[in-house]
Amino acid sequence: MHALKKGDWVFHRLYGIGQVECIEQKALLGEQTKLYRVEGRDAKFWIPVDGIDTDRIRPLAKKIRFREIGAVLRKKPEKMKTDFRSRVADIKERMEDGSVLALSRLYRDLSGRRKRRNSLTPTEQRIYEQLQNQIISEWAVVMGISEEQALSKLNGYLSDGLAQVAAA
Repeated sequence: MHALKKGDWVFHRLYGIGQVECIEQKALLGEQTKLYRVEGRDAKFWIPVDGIDTDRIRPLAKKIRFREIGAVLRKKPEKMKTDFRSRVADIKERMEDGSVLALSRLYRDLSGRRKRRNSLTPTEQRIYEQLQNQIISEWAVVMGISEEQALSKLNGYLSDGLAQVAAA
């Protein structure tokens, strides 16, 4: 990942999207360290200037990815594992990818599970809401639209895939 500057947007796997506000000096383990201060929707977080953790942090997706998301969401959701522990392990593994396409596939599949079963477990519901917020936040920033418009697009694409669940 290249050096960041004020105003750059990033995606953090745990905190969602945020915008770089500035570089700060902070004491970490007794040493002064340069960190990017990033303001997210619900959290402020810091990223080391040297050695950005690319497993957790990535630049926002390009506009073309959001066309691909539409195709992903229109597909019939895949059935998820029936055993709770196996399903949660699979969900966590899929979330580690962190790409907007992988997150969209997982969101689609959780939506399908929700439709098939009329509910999700509390853990799945929390992840479902987190994914929805992350996807629409990134979509809104990248495409220059409101989060309401991004949610409307997300739901519009998703309804095609979910219609296939009802028909099955």
